Amino acid sequence: MLKSFSLRTFCFCFVVQVALFDTLKAPLLSKVQVDELASKFSDLAKTSSGWRYNLLTANEVEALIDFSVTVYHLANDYLTVRGTSSWRSLVCG
Repeated sequence: MLKSFSLRTFCFCFVVQVALFDTLKAPLLSKVQVDELASKFSDLAKTSSGWRYNLLTANEVEALIDFSVTVYHLANDYLTVRGTSSWRSLVCG
């Protein structure tokens, strides 16, 4: 019984690890595509803040845009490695 359980656990772990490495083989987005999606994400961040966005100074607007693009790149890298490929269509349409 213990051997059977150990074997099943080992096989499950092996399958999970192989699936993670398969996602790394997927073609990556080009720099232009990532920048375009980051720009859309930045626009989404600006429009979602509503009337409060109009109260920001020029420096605060620039900081918000830069932060949005940086967060998008970080999220893109993380979710690409994790294998969550459909999230881009949910965020950027």
